[in-house]
Amino acid sequence: MSRKMDTPQEQPLLGSLDTFFWPQPLRKEAFRGLAGDVVRLIEPQSEADPAALLLQFLAGVGSVVGRDPHYIVEADRHGPNLFVCVVGQSALARKGTSWGQVERILKLVDPEWYENCINYGLASGEVVIELLKDPTYVDGPDGTPAILEQGVKDKRLFMLETEFASTLTIMKRPNNLLSSVLRNAWDGRTLRNNSKTQGKLKASEPHLTVVGHITFDELRGELSDTAITNGFANRFLWCAAKRSKSLPEGGYIDPVAIEDLAAMIRMKLREIKGPTLYEMDEEAKSEWRLNYEQITDVEDGALGAATSRGTPQILRIAMLYAVLDSSPVIHAEHLIAALAVWDYCLESAAAVFSNHGGNPVLDKLRMILLDNPEGLSQTEIYRYFGSNIAASRISMALKELEPEGLICESRPTGRGRPKTVWRFSY
Repeated sequence: MSRKMDTPQEQPLLGSLDTFFWPQPLRKEAFRGLAGDVVRLIEPQSEADPAALLLQFLAGVGSVVGRDPHYIVEADRHGPNLFVCVVGQSALARKGTSWGQVERILKLVDPEWYENCINYGLASGEVVIELLKDPTYVDGPDGTPAILEQGVKDKRLFMLETEFASTLTIMKRPNNLLSSVLRNAWDGRTLRNNSKTQGKLKASEPHLTVVGHITFDELRGELSDTAITNGFANRFLWCAAKRSKSLPEGGYIDPVAIEDLAAMIRMKLREIKGPTLYEMDEEAKSEWRLNYEQITDVEDGALGAATSRGTPQILRIAMLYAVLDSSPVIHAEHLIAALAVWDYCLESAAAVFSNHGGNPVLDKLRMILLDNPEGLSQTEIYRYFGSNIAASRISMALKELEPEGLICESRPTGRGRPKTVWRFSY
């Protein structure tokens, strides 16, 4: 993790799934600027999860602003398009509610985008290419190319799949293009379909954003090991979501406040003119260097495979915070906000992917102790886990960490018994 964990507090497990642990709440640094203003306006009057509101808003802004803002990582061009998957327990997670609130604002920010660029359902890779296709040509009577079919002028495509499990099911079919198309689209590469029945189609300079909604049970059942290891999973930002509060009579958000905030966002986005190559200022570079090794030091196994694209993901998010400030440069506060978002996505991914071959109790315990190098007492460790797990499971996990360098030591406390703490010896 790139930041120290928050003060220990009891967090509920994901429904009845006692092998999954809820992420720590998003740190306040994530709610900066206009993105934070959006969440602060909606959250008190909505049952939606603040993290789901924030991640989907950032994804929406990345789609609206288009592919002009970009960042270069070595030889790779990264646009502001994000893939976000909101994961929660059925309708109780208020996944649809969270998108509806964000959509309400983005519709006012860019009505043309709202009318022309949102598509519902990821049916196939061929459909994605069709929605982003270039013009097709034939030889005219004089031998010069003539347009056979007009292409898509606006390459900002926002794909919303509220039944993301169906997308994962489709991807399992033999010879299916969907996974490959989505991976290439996230990269901004030209998409091609050489189907014998549909003809040759090409989509150059795509700007595809994907937001999916799925339950934990569906994700565990439908996400294949191939999708985890082939680069599909690590192109997504995983966002654990739950109902934030109970509002039996619903909430009320002043429509004037919504219109005013949308107008401010619209103004900021319009100030980003033409292709903009983003770079960090010196303070941001210093912050980046401090965190870089931790970002690139990924876990082994499924969790590591699903989160191994941290560097470009963080830079894309930081760029979006800069865009919302109309800043042509990524400042330290933009990067710090992005790091906070990434930490939440990492913990969300740990809740999802620790089921693919790992021990979730062991994984969480290891993370807790690594984030507290000074050591923790057994009571303090229990507080991180809350009251929903047997102490015997934690004690067993502590023993399993001994070969990794975990030690138990006694420290004097002045009066009374010495304090016994657990820490890694390196």
